[in-house]
Amino acid sequence: MNNEPVAQKLLANSISEIAIEDVDILLSAVITRLKLTAAESASLSTEPQARTAALGVHTSMLECLVALDQIHATLAKELHRRLPG
Repeated sequence: MNNEPVAQKLLANSISEIAIEDVDILLSAVITRLKLTAAESASLSTEPQARTAALGVHTSMLECLVALDQIHATLAKELHRRLPG
């Protein structure tokens, strides 16, 4: 099943202005969702070839999550520095 058209529709409908104060919350939610998805994807298949492919995707997702965590931490520090209160 190809979810690309569904994903494109969701992205098209979700593009909007995000208040800078809400970016931290949004990134935290995205990171949490990706971690849960990565954990699920690693355990779905029992067939060896499919499992190997799923583990490759899982590894790539975790690498992206590390980078996203770094971006999140940097942005949170910068927001804390710039925003009053």
